[in-house]
Amino acid sequence: MLGEYKRYVLESNSRLAQLNHVVVWKGDEDYPASLFQYLSDKNILLMLKFVLIDTRKITFLNCDDSPYLTFPIVRNDNEEMVIEKVKKEIERRYKLLLQKKVRSIESYNELAEYAHDVLPYLFIFIHDFGDLVMNKELLLSLQEMIMKGRKVGVLFVLFSTVEKKYLKLGMASSFVQYFSKEDSERYFTSLFSQQNFDQDVVSYFQNLVCKEVPNVQKVDDYDDPMYDEVVAFAIENGKISASLIQRRFRFGYNRAVRMIDLLEERGIIGPQNGSKPREVLVKHN
Repeated sequence: MLGEYKRYVLESNSRLAQLNHVVVWKGDEDYPASLFQYLSDKNILLMLKFVLIDTRKITFLNCDDSPYLTFPIVRNDNEEMVIEKVKKEIERRYKLLLQKKVRSIESYNELAEYAHDVLPYLFIFIHDFGDLVMNKELLLSLQEMIMKGRKVGVLFVLFSTVEKKYLKLGMASSFVQYFSKEDSERYFTSLFSQQNFDQDVVSYFQNLVCKEVPNVQKVDDYDDPMYDEVVAFAIENGKISASLIQRRFRFGYNRAVRMIDLLEERGIIGPQNGSKPREVLVKHN
């Protein structure tokens, strides 16, 4: 099956190599979420991860439990913190390419021997990008990342209701393709519609979600806005598990697993003990 995996990765590489940063202007309010869902449905190879920045707070209403999110959806005016983490991830990926002596994510993934070695493409969806252009410091960071991100598979999809001449992308403009909603639909459909997979391979990749995906994409200093509440719940309960977190906080599976990893890394809980809940090592003061 790993041979089949390698073959599909190489086929996907040739298609994903055509991706670029995109600005979608004058699209309707529902389009960002529908595009995210479309790409998620096509993500059988688990080669796509997402960061969703929702300045309007209600754009991605039904997307919180997606297993393909790198962070919880950003709605709380902390765009700068998340953008800084994405910036660190770009630098981390350049170091990985340097170690392998390759010049692009496509060349890097061609060398992958196992599923967890594949570097997924990271899509940064921002709606509405026009809301951020007055923040000069943030805009400069975005311009820099747009110019550097494509080589390492970090791709921005910027949705805006204003004309492109007001988006102030500066030199980064030459790294971006501008589309209407209709043209962007044709663009993504042309790249993702021709995927045909053997059903056994599909099942194999879906099983990797629980086994390997949490380790494929890990951004340094990951935190969760519900971290303090989960810690308090764990201390009160005395034991904790991903399923307990899911039931108590209505998290998706991958978010709950990331939280368990975070608690262990910070010494809040003990190591895994079979299928039993984790022991909480800290107590109330």
